[in-house]
Amino acid sequence: MDPNLVASMRKDLQGKSTAELRQAYDRGDNATWSPEALEAMRQILEERRHRGNKPLVALGGAVLAGMLGMGVTSWQGCTGGVILLAGMGGAVLGALSFYIPSLIPFGLRP
Repeated sequence: MDPNLVASMRKDLQGKSTAELRQAYDRGDNATWSPEALEAMRQILEERRHRGNKPLVALGGAVLAGMLGMGVTSWQGCTGGVILLAGMGGAVLGALSFYIPSLIPFGLRP
């Protein structure tokens, strides 16, 4: 399979809707579509699926990091205001770490 041909076909297929691509890919008609075109469709569909899941995963990271921040400050015996601020700060960092790769070096990223 030629990666340059797959890349050029991806550019051509990028404008098509997800429903059109999914329908063509699910049929998998080798007489109509070349293996490179089917691979380009698969890659585009995979990217679109991951892009759709990212906000939900970021929300989960925010909840986890917020709870961790609140738990640590509570365990240290801090006041309620500090616990709340630590939770909010952890939630912001947890959510942003999915969009800014090097924000948290050890990572709360997939």
